[in-house]
Amino acid sequence: MRVFFDTNILLDVVLKRDDKALTDNAIKVLSAAKELGMERCVAAITIPTVAYVLKKMAPQEKKALLAKLLEGLDILSSKASHVESALKGGFNDIEDAMQYACALENKCDLIITRDVHDYAPSRIPIMSPSQFLSGIGAD
Repeated sequence: MRVFFDTNILLDVVLKRDDKALTDNAIKVLSAAKELGMERCVAAITIPTVAYVLKKMAPQEKKALLAKLLEGLDILSSKASHVESALKGGFNDIEDAMQYACALENKCDLIITRDVHDYAPSRIPIMSPSQFLSGIGAD
């Protein structure tokens, strides 16, 4: 099974948000997918987004954190066609639409995101981290 992780999942890991459950669930969902032998995927556009959010971090520290975060994840190419699809498609959020186009093109079986409602037009099943963890009995 190919599981695609939206940018917000990786952001929840690195930002250690005030709502500790967000960080905990993001870490758990990435770990659980690995333990279950699932192919864990992210779009290439996720990396500069996460790097930008970490802009106050020292460059070497940021690179080390990103390398650790991306360890074992398949980074899927982002293409011009994803931008075109995002601008023409039924999604309201362009970044989510690009993520979806990438997941769709790469035949992902599931998208995990905290923005489940933003992916309403998706033909790929969508789950929140909590839904995924409940589904595998790891909540």
